[in-house]
Amino acid sequence: MSRRGNIRLLSFALALVVSLGVALAACHVGAGGYTTRLDTQSTRAFGEAQSAVSRLQRSLDACAFATDAKMQSALCTQLYADSQAAEAALSALPVELDALEHLSCQIAVAGDYAYLLSRTAAEGTAVPSDSLSVLSGFSESLQLLNDQLSQIREAYTQGDLVAESRALLTDSLDNLETESKSAEKTLDDAFHELAQAFPKVEPLVYDGKFSDHPSDKARVLSGRSIVLPETARERAAAFLHCDPSALQPLDDQSGAFPCWRFSLPEQNAVIAVTVRGGEVVQYLSDCLESADADPEQAESLAKTFLTERGYPEMECVETASGGSEITMIFVPRQDDVLCLPDRVSLRICTASGRVTAFDATDYLKYHAKRVFPQTESTWTPPEALAVDSQRKVVLRSPGGQERFCMEYLCHTESGRSVCIDVNAETGLQERIRMDEMPMQIFD
Repeated sequence: MSRRGNIRLLSFALALVVSLGVALAACHVGAGGYTTRLDTQSTRAFGEAQSAVSRLQRSLDACAFATDAKMQSALCTQLYADSQAAEAALSALPVELDALEHLSCQIAVAGDYAYLLSRTAAEGTAVPSDSLSVLSGFSESLQLLNDQLSQIREAYTQGDLVAESRALLTDSLDNLETESKSAEKTLDDAFHELAQAFPKVEPLVYDGKFSDHPSDKARVLSGRSIVLPETARERAAAFLHCDPSALQPLDDQSGAFPCWRFSLPEQNAVIAVTVRGGEVVQYLSDCLESADADPEQAESLAKTFLTERGYPEMECVETASGGSEITMIFVPRQDDVLCLPDRVSLRICTASGRVTAFDATDYLKYHAKRVFPQTESTWTPPEALAVDSQRKVVLRSPGGQERFCMEYLCHTESGRSVCIDVNAETGLQERIRMDEMPMQIFD
């Protein structure tokens, strides 16, 4: 290479080194600005989290001194609001969500339990002292949480702890220069340790979504015998009206119940049969055809399908169209009462009239012969509402309790739809829903 070529190559190399140096300096400047903002935001987030937890603790402490139902209802409602605020404040900390999962769960349980107590007190019934004492247990745990938050915040301020995102950024810059990895302890590590040491609140059995009720047992399958794989294959084939040899066994055992699973390659379908009882619980296949949806025809086809497979006198309570398929929810009727928890869902391909999805999980869980109360309370709707229709229904509460209700479908003067569920025994409103169709179960 000529002398001029060597000089040119050297010039390019020097320019590259200078450019990399400038870029690295810019990275450090940008990273410095980012970490400064992160530190400021994190400090503010810690302060808000501690304030929210303190407010929640004060609400918990105050509940213990409320003696009448009106005050208990007000305080429990405030406690529920404070629990929501505390959850939101914790989620703003510069920590991965899985590190906060256990702590947030404890706060959510306290809020949900308070929500239930507020409804009891709102009905004019004073909350029992033993129920209020449960809230004191939550308060002690929150005091520990606040103390630990203070310690973690101080360690973070002094630099003994860093946020995971900052640690990763620092590692990346260090690797550019020295290819070394930071060994700093992160906030995630600290919160994981806190979650492991955090005391667990005693299990609560109440009518709420975080209740520690035993898991739902399948009523339909109770006491039934175990079926072998070949028997399950025959029942799956009878359900699909195909030859048993066309079904291929699968190893997948996931789902609500232990099941034998099979595939039907010619329809790209999968079917699950319960190990106990040998009931088809789920079926899923593709809909390759395309056609306009006809809800009335689809409902007729679905009823025929259900009747042939041992689900007679089912009533469609919900329909949703999507492209060339229609999804429908069916429930049984007993003594003129719609048993909404016992639902079966179907999806029909309107071009072929073929059922492409079937799910009887809820039916197998909850279906049983029920005894309904003979006396029914009356309820007068507000003057602003006009009642279009009413029906008797069974609803399932968040904690798994069934409630016999009258469901009123109404509309306002402006045409908005209102659905009101009234407890048929007490005459008290269970739920009010605006601008939506009746739902099957409690949210």
